[in-house]
Amino acid sequence: MRAAYRLGQFLASLWALLFPPDDHEAGRLLSPQEHALFRQMTAYDRAHALRVVRLLRQQTGDRTLLQAALLHDLGKSAGGERIPLLYRGAIVLAQRFTPLWKWLARERPVGHPLRPFFLYTVHATRGAQLAQEAGIDASVVALIAGHHNENASGSLFLLQQADRRA
Repeated sequence: MRAAYRLGQFLASLWALLFPPDDHEAGRLLSPQEHALFRQMTAYDRAHALRVVRLLRQQTGDRTLLQAALLHDLGKSAGGERIPLLYRGAIVLAQRFTPLWKWLARERPVGHPLRPFFLYTVHATRGAQLAQEAGIDASVVALIAGHHNENASGSLFLLQQADRRA
């Protein structure tokens, strides 16, 4: 089941490259500054974020949570460095093998072919930093920063659940 889910995610990402997502929904939820950050994300990260928002809307109308949902993966593809689509599957597989993951996820210089593995490990912190530097509300920044934290509760838990399903 997990493999089929991951294949579905990959196909959805390819679809987003062929048919970029309609960002109007994001434009209605985000300020111009926030929307500018959102637009820096890859088409597949934007499409994923919009799916997360749609799932969350079924449970809540909390604007702060919806804004964080749109920006939660900002650190994967904004700010000058990106985690290419083809690395995403390798990251998922490598995380299952702790010694391999620890070796791959070490910090590496910009441009190094293994750098995307490191970027994945810091994308929540990196995204929160980019959002904070852009003057985004602190509660949105906190949700971005914590979206991979264990033992989450409240809004952060809802974000994590939607992120896993989207």
